[in-house]
Amino acid sequence: RPRSGSVSAVPLSVPFRQIEAEATFSLPPAYIERAHQGANEMLNARLLEFDERFNGVLLAYSNVKVKGGLGMVFCETPEIQYRVSFSGLVFTPLQGMILSGRVSHLTAGHITLLFCNAFQVSIARARV
Repeated sequence: RPRSGSVSAVPLSVPFRQIEAEATFSLPPAYIERAHQGANEMLNARLLEFDERFNGVLLAYSNVKVKGGLGMVFCETPEIQYRVSFSGLVFTPLQGMILSGRVSHLTAGHITLLFCNAFQVSIARARV
């Protein structure tokens, strides 16, 4: 999984940002000749989960590159450390930002909205 990273981004006026990121991935020796595949699998596991480094949710990625092509082993650990760069699309709404969606379900306890024709959002009655 990614252990450290840096992010540079161009701010947008919408809750989505395109980023250029770097991260260090610890891959098992089975990926010694397939580091690119291992990096893709690690990024797939991070999709649709909040990531503090990005201050948002990684929705998609592309342009995965293993930097230097070689990994390193530290302190006799079995994993190989690879530095990886990639482009990504991150969902990063800001507090106070108004997001609009279409009501898809309504009950006495909550409202469900469809945001951007892709994301289900549930709002408890107490929060409306």
